[in-house]
Amino acid sequence: MRLLAVGLLLCGWVNSSALADTDKQLADRLDRQESGDFVLAAMRAELEPSYRKRGLGLDYEGTEIPHFYSWAVVPSWGQGVDYFVVDRRTGDVWADLGCRLIRSKELTALQKRFRRRFRVPTAEVQRIETAGSPAIGCEPE
Repeated sequence: MRLLAVGLLLCGWVNSSALADTDKQLADRLDRQESGDFVLAAMRAELEPSYRKRGLGLDYEGTEIPHFYSWAVVPSWGQGVDYFVVDRRTGDVWADLGCRLIRSKELTALQKRFRRRFRVPTAEVQRIETAGSPAIGCEPE
């Protein structure tokens, strides 16, 4: 009887532990400072090669959208402002104007390190990406 009780407790601990790991993987893990690096990588991907090494200013816009940081990027040469949102669960960066998911080698490398560090499953990243951009007026594809 005693062995059965210990076995049930152990099974209960293992199951709740597995559920806790799933919750942790989808938690908002990306900190604000690191998300700024993701935004800069995204912005460089949007620029012509001759502009990629020029200065970019970051302006933190807040967290009005659940699970996302919002940023404005201001090029030092005065060419307007671009807006991005960063998913704190996956590290995905979306262009706020145009509702596009940004992809580049530099950004992918940052995302891989982040996702590996916090064990974010690829299937969950794909599920969240399928939902589309969180920006107002953006419809899932």
